Amino acid sequence: MGFLAGLVEALLYMLAILLTLAWGLEVLKLIGLMALLMKLLAPALRLAGIRGKTGQFTAVGLFLGISYGGGLLIREARSGDLPPRQVFISCVFMGFAHSIIEDTLLVMALGADVLGVLVGRLVFAVAATALIAQLIRSIPDETFFAWVFPRGNRHGVAGL
Repeated sequence: MGFLAGLVEALLYMLAILLTLAWGLEVLKLIGLMALLMKLLAPALRLAGIRGKTGQFTAVGLFLGISYGGGLLIREARSGDLPPRQVFISCVFMGFAHSIIEDTLLVMALGADVLGVLVGRLVFAVAATALIAQLIRSIPDETFFAWVFPRGNRHGVAGL
């Protein structure tokens, strides 16, 4: 019975965290903070090769966690509204820059300089993602889909 009780407790904590994140995102939207963050992030995201609606999900992943942002991105990708290359580039960026707030706080506790860590990580994430985005844009569609979505639909990401 201990395992089952622990599992239920963990699931309830996960539910509480996800609901808090969802409500927090809605509050950020309602008070206009999400729009402000998007305006501030837009130039860096464009440099990284992330454009349009994909930028919103990338920002969510950056600030609220890769699981939440990635989940939203996958849901939208399945609907077919996002270009597959943008989905891939967004995932690459989130891989480099996820948990930016938590990781920065953690290394600050170890004595690191906040600006050095935060700016350094963002600069690296933008530069590395921009290089990968250039590579992705230079390869033909068939090659891209064969590498990135080998079992999926070759004309969209509906097979995710």
